[in-house]
Formats: sequence, C-alpha cells, structure tokens
Amino acid sequence: MSAIDDLVDSASPKKSYYIEDSVSTLKPGTYRAVISGLKTKQNVTTRTGVQCDIYWMIYTIEEEHPECGGEDIRDSGIFRFKGDETKRNRFYKKFLESLEIPLKQIKKDGKVYYELPPLLDENVVGKKVQINAFENKWEGKYGVNHEIVAKMTKVLD
Repeated sequence: MSAIDDLVDSASPKKSYYIEDSVSTLKPGTYRAVISGLKTKQNVTTRTGVQCDIYWMIYTIEEEHPECGGEDIRDSGIFRFKGDETKRNRFYKKFLESLEIPLKQIKKDGKVYYELPPLLDENVVGKKVQINAFENKWEGKYGVNHEIVAKMTKVLD
C-alpha cells in the first residue's frame, strides 16, 4: 500500500459488521448430551426484589444424533434463591440431588433445612445427561426472540 492509501484508510470511518447467528439444525425433542460448560450470573435481583443466582448449563449433543451431533445448546436457567425464599428453591434442590451433589442438613426449630451450595464447574462438567430441547420465546427490547433451549431430564452416569 502506498502512503496515500494508508492516510485515506486512517481517515475513513472504521468498518462495521453484523454476524448472522449460526443456523442450528437442532429441533425440539429429547437428546443425549454431555454437560460441557456452566455459565453463572450471581446476585441478580428479580422483578419482585428477590436476590438469586442463575445457572445455565451448556450441553453438547452426543454424536449419535446424525443431524445435530456435536452442537451446543444452553439450559433455560436454574435459579438459586437467597434469603427467605426457601420454598422457591425446590427445583434447585431437586437438580442438586439428581447430580448427586451432597447437601448439608441442619435441624432448627423442629424443621430440617438443606444448605444449597452454589453450582461449580467441577460438579457438573462431564456429566452425561438426557435433555429436553424446546423453543423459548420472549419479548426483549429488540422485539420477539425465539431460541431453542434445554432442560435436563435425567443424569445418565
């Protein structure tokens, strides 16, 4: 490039791009998968003012599925509520039990309390699971969004 081309390139606006989302062949249904990752968002305040942590497993579909083997899909989200929201943690407790994560029991005031630990990579990554993939639809600030997400239905290990 000549010096004049370099000068013109440096004076012109930077290029801008948009990357089209990859076209997934994943359809709603039941699949065998491996938990390949975990994303976490901590100390989220819900619309009702309750604090929680949100966990999203990343599942990789097993290669036995010829049309979508090797594709990744994220979980629809698992909530761990904090404070006095003990009843809302029922699904989180069941999730921990299905992964055989030990829970500490505390007896207090004639009731049994289960201490629910946070999810960590080492507790979930590598587990073979069965998932149910489905379409999740919601409205955000850019309009209506559609995506295929999953929920774990069973641990296969």
